[in-house]
Amino acid sequence: VLNLKTKIRKPKLSERSCWVRIIWVLDELGEISRKKKKHKTYSLLLTEFEVLIKSEPLQRLQYQSITKFSDTSKFSFKSKFLHLTKRPKPFTRKANKKEREIERKIERKKEKKRKWRILGLLRLHVIRGVNLAIRDSSSSDPYVIVLMGKQKLRTRVMKKNLNPEWNEDLTLSITDPILPIKIMVYDRDWFSRDDKMGDAFFHIDPFLEAIRIQNQLGGLPDGTVIMKIQASRQNCLSEESKIVWHKGKVVQNMFLKLQNVERGEVELQLEWIDVSGLLSIKENEDVAY
Repeated sequence: VLNLKTKIRKPKLSERSCWVRIIWVLDELGEISRKKKKHKTYSLLLTEFEVLIKSEPLQRLQYQSITKFSDTSKFSFKSKFLHLTKRPKPFTRKANKKEREIERKIERKKEKKRKWRILGLLRLHVIRGVNLAIRDSSSSDPYVIVLMGKQKLRTRVMKKNLNPEWNEDLTLSITDPILPIKIMVYDRDWFSRDDKMGDAFFHIDPFLEAIRIQNQLGGLPDGTVIMKIQASRQNCLSEESKIVWHKGKVVQNMFLKLQNVERGEVELQLEWIDVSGLLSIKENEDVAY
């Protein structure tokens, strides 16, 4: 115990010893405040309390732990008198770890909410495959896998068919429109690993831009071409793709040329299902996605 009559200096203590010393000082101040009489050592205890808080071990905490400590100890100053209602628990490493774990869990929940903020649903109509590659003796058993982020969907297997017609609807929830959508075609093998029959990818940025334009204009006649996307080296389109206003919906038809394979194309149709209303536009309002 420090001699209160001597001159107080900055103690060179560890973080734990500083907290233990602060607890002792608070207890002494609490007893003095209960008696409602000023004691000779009151001013010395206050100065020691200030010195301990400004010490190097506690400065590293940037006063975060001090605020938590004050919340748990339930003390308050009233005209230079300290009223202590509950003895504070000493600062331990285990408590610090638990607090960090709780903060990390809260941050993870916030990240999940941000990630799962759904803009809308994209209905992907897988129509057919054209002139696909041979992977068995004379034919193939193709099926399609659609990937977007962690979402994975697939069609049924068409046995012994190089020009299959799937005509299946696969629905993706769009949370991040920047992510590309990847199309992968495989040959189903029953006694070995499935063979790759090519892959392709496309972005939905132009499609969402066409939806925004349609919401701005409104009242378009059926069959109006909103946007055209030319085939280039930057995409996997085999021919020009048109985004059309058809039967009250924005629709895009496209032929994707399969890569990493000798031949083959896949025909798709995109359709947007507005769930959140984030892409709908009101007067004098901009859309951000």
